[in-house]
Amino acid sequence: MSDGPPVKWIPKSEIRAIFNEMRLYERMLLGEFIVVPARDPIAVHYDFLEPGSTSQVDDYFTRTDDGTRSIHLATVHYYMQPSGKMGASGKPDPTYVFHDGIIYKSSPDS
Repeated sequence: MSDGPPVKWIPKSEIRAIFNEMRLYERMLLGEFIVVPARDPIAVHYDFLEPGSTSQVDDYFTRTDDGTRSIHLATVHYYMQPSGKMGASGKPDPTYVFHDGIIYKSSPDS
């Protein structure tokens, strides 16, 4: 017997496609979700990022009528630069998406 929804491991390109199809980033920007940091930011040093940039991971949750968080819809990773702009692609990289009753996770080797 399962304790929760089924989990399906898929390539990063497929999880991005689901994330984009659901417009999760755009909907998050509109305030539709509660965003919770999944861990403290970690300082990173890459040539393609501004000095002082951090690696960050956030969870997106649906918002209930009383404003509390409910369903975990996505986990995203991104680089935040001191200027306030996202680094690298400029968009979050989803690693977890809940869609149509299935939890999708990005395969570690993709």
